[in-house]
Amino acid sequence: MQQIWRGLTFAYTQKSFWRVLDQDDSRPFRETNYNPELFYRLRYAKPAGLGWGADVGIEHESNGSREPDSRSWNRVYVAPVVEYGPLQAEIKLWRRLSEDAKETPEDPSGDENPDIVDYYGYGELRLAYTNRHRHRASLMTRWNFATEKGALELAYSIPTGTRNLFIYGQFWTGYGESLIDYNRSLTRYGIGMLIRQ
Repeated sequence: MQQIWRGLTFAYTQKSFWRVLDQDDSRPFRETNYNPELFYRLRYAKPAGLGWGADVGIEHESNGSREPDSRSWNRVYVAPVVEYGPLQAEIKLWRRLSEDAKETPEDPSGDENPDIVDYYGYGELRLAYTNRHRHRASLMTRWNFATEKGALELAYSIPTGTRNLFIYGQFWTGYGESLIDYNRSLTRYGIGMLIRQ
């Protein structure tokens, strides 16, 4: 994440899903999701440890694959956040930017996943707690009331002693952990390393 000018900020997130033991298909990675975004950050400090603000931005997410496995979408969002001491709550609400329909399934232009909001919904809630030793527990949930589809993620990170490197554990259930599986409900457990500012 890099502030460009007076609250205008650029951020980039990349998630890679490993498939080390699969000799019959692509390895070591099953998929990588690329997520650049540009947003304006409003933050207001309040007395007695209470802080609040919001991010307003635009983001792109894609997996960089060829058809028929290519997935991507663009959205604008607003994300109000409240912080009180070690606790943080954020609601991120978005609107998908529409694209033209594909002429054929193999067409590299046009909408690759027109039903993605059926599974991702129109927003998500994030809750987090960070203790004085920089251990962080977090919960993310999203739900589409019209389709009754959503997701739940529980995560915990522990500092390694290196400033920005953490041991990371995660439980995921639901839709959309990765773009290739946006319309498949999966339950997974994972452990790995997290780099965070």
